[in-house]
Parts: sequence; C-alpha cells; structure tokens
Amino acid sequence: MSKILSKSLVIAVLFITVFSTSLWGFNVAGRGFLDSFYSSLQLLVLEADFDGIASPLNWQLEFARFVLPLFTILAIISFLTAYLVRQSHFFKVSQTIPNNIFWCR
Repeated sequence: MSKILSKSLVIAVLFITVFSTSLWGFNVAGRGFLDSFYSSLQLLVLEADFDGIASPLNWQLEFARFVLPLFTILAIISFLTAYLVRQSHFFKVSQTIPNNIFWCR
C-alpha cells in the first residue's frame, strides 16, 4: 500500500470515528438522527447549535466540538500547501527555460 493511500485511510478512519462520536453525543443529548447529523456537520464549520442541550455537555460532544474543526483546518492547510507547491514548480520551470510558452490545463 502506498504511503499516500495509507495516510488518507488513517485520516478517513479518524474522521469517521470523531464524526460518529459527535452523532452519538447529540443522540445522548436527546436529538434525533437527522438533527444529530446536521448538528455534527455544523461542528465542522464552527457554527454548532447547542440550544436545548443540558449545560454541562457530555464528553462525546466536548471531544467532537474541539476535534472536528481541526479536520477543516487541516484540509485548508493541505489544499493551500499543494497549491503553493504546484505554483512554485511552475515558477521554477518558467524561470529555468526562458522564452518558452507554457500551456496550462
């Protein structure tokens, strides 16, 4: 198995585990499945709605509300890094071979 595939698999398993934990936490708090799913998705973008949940949140929600946004932040950092690396390679090639026209996809 390649290194990139195994890294992606580990990240996917971690995401599914944390997302399932948030579903479990909202379900324990008394919400239905669809409401729990929607609220878990809101945790990814830092707009979670904790109205109607008892003041001390259960450990599942405490864990998920701190870990799930990290996946969003890491995805943005990964995208920006890949983009900047690609642009730097293009810049290096364009500087090493002057007077050429490059067709980009």
